[in-house]
Amino acid sequence: MTTETENITASSVCVCKTEDFVMPGTVIETDIFKSSASDYIGWAVTDVISRRWWMIVLPLIIISTFAFISDTRWLFVDLIFLFLIAPFMLANAYFSRLLTPQARLAVSEKRIKIISGVRMELTFIDSEGKIQSTQTIQWSNVKQVKQRGSAWLIEFYDSNPGGIIIPNAAIVNKYRQ
Repeated sequence: MTTETENITASSVCVCKTEDFVMPGTVIETDIFKSSASDYIGWAVTDVISRRWWMIVLPLIIISTFAFISDTRWLFVDLIFLFLIAPFMLANAYFSRLLTPQARLAVSEKRIKIISGVRMELTFIDSEGKIQSTQTIQWSNVKQVKQRGSAWLIEFYDSNPGGIIIPNAAIVNKYRQ
């Protein structure tokens, strides 16, 4: 006699909630998946800008206020400042997040087993399907878990790796307990 969970194929996906990731003892496993580089770049740039937004907004407000009080030609200085500071912030995101070994691991093929409240086991797989390396991350290193579009973003306190993007389609329903 087979149970219902034995009939579920690996392609059946679950729709998870944040509570599934955060509730202690919940086991979530994924199929082998590869995060897209564009998703990782979007996350890295958004993260850098969200932490340093004041470097753009505060000077723009000060220069704009000065422009409206004294001379409106200062608005051109405002635009110049914007077009000078924004590329430097993108370069900061590129060099601090995207050129790291952790970025390469974040977009490589992997399988993840999450035991909420305990640990995460990341198994990296090479192009031939062989296990390349396994990494265990204690749950105390998880900074936050949030849904972003059709994927889950798990951020870590330390930068080894900085974050993992798990597509909803990679989470297998039969592994949920």
